[in-house]
Amino acid sequence: MRIPVFGSCPSYLNEEQFAAKKIILSELDRVGFEWRSIGQTDYPTQFPLREVFLAVLAKHVVQKPKPPRIQALLKRARENKARLAATPALTKEALAREIGINPGQFARLLQLADLAPEIQQHILALPPTLGHGPITERRLRPIAKLANPQEQTILFRGLLQLDRTAH
Repeated sequence: MRIPVFGSCPSYLNEEQFAAKKIILSELDRVGFEWRSIGQTDYPTQFPLREVFLAVLAKHVVQKPKPPRIQALLKRARENKARLAATPALTKEALAREIGINPGQFARLLQLADLAPEIQQHILALPPTLGHGPITERRLRPIAKLANPQEQTILFRGLLQLDRTAH
């Protein structure tokens, strides 16, 4: 498959210009490019930027369901919490720097690992979805800040109930 390259040139060329255009087109063809010009090569049989349109369409129409992002965040939180526990000399700040996030984000991430076991099980059992999924890290922040697992569970159930009534 040749790669389309959009170019432009005047509608009317003298002999010297036309010869130069032929040389350019043959070089493009030699390296696997296809010269296109809006209004000359694509119009009216095909619309301009057809490949771009098809790529965008394919991305947005033919999406496969993926695990909700919150699952990956929870797994990452649990792994990092276990790593901190296994390596007493490793500080939260150093680990945050190592994984490439700021200490505030890292603190919020670690709070996910402290969610009540029932909440964690629910998150890990979520089915793949299109989009961000029913539960987001942002919506869990106030729940994750609570130390009491029973309070967390009550608020989480309320969050789930809100979701059911909203849809």
